Amino acid sequence: IKAGLVLQSDRGGYDRFRNRLIFPIRDVHGAVVGFTARTLTDDPNEPKYINTPQTPLYNKSAVLYGLDRARQSAKKTDLAVVVEGNMDVIACHQAGFENTIAVSGTAFTREQLELIRRFTSRIAVAFDADAAGVRAAEKGIDLAIAEAFQVRVIQIPDGAGKDPDEAIKKDPSVWRRAVDQSMPVMDWFFARAFDHADLEK
Repeated sequence: IKAGLVLQSDRGGYDRFRNRLIFPIRDVHGAVVGFTARTLTDDPNEPKYINTPQTPLYNKSAVLYGLDRARQSAKKTDLAVVVEGNMDVIACHQAGFENTIAVSGTAFTREQLELIRRFTSRIAVAFDADAAGVRAAEKGIDLAIAEAFQVRVIQIPDGAGKDPDEAIKKDPSVWRRAVDQSMPVMDWFFARAFDHADLEK
């Protein structure tokens, strides 16, 4: 219960992650501190992902998924590629993109950025194109800039996949080009602003 694995109810304890695919979350040193779990059912009432709650070991604001395995590559390439989901990180690492980490659906925190800074001050972010993903990207990017990071934005071409996992399964070279052609963050902000503006007025 204290570790967040079991929920207590009037009927006794039961497994928080029942009927789910479980991903261990490790700290920067590789020690397992929590879990995230994806549903294996099609029940629309079930959240797609659930995470370990705040515990004496797990503080989601101070953990980045995959950093324990990505840190040396991030240091060597002087770049951390930041994606949203666990499956994105796994697909990237399997395809050889070992400097990839995930924020697991939230915006950056100052603690997470300080962890990344141990290895690089350059990040390239690839958040999902939905509204929640864009909001998280903007909020996280603002903080990263304030913390003196060099920030670029990765955009997956239309039709190439909705996220890095899907893009890599279709064609890893497309993802590599998207990373190589990431744009400076200010160009991304201007492009987004112009997308919603009528320049004829």
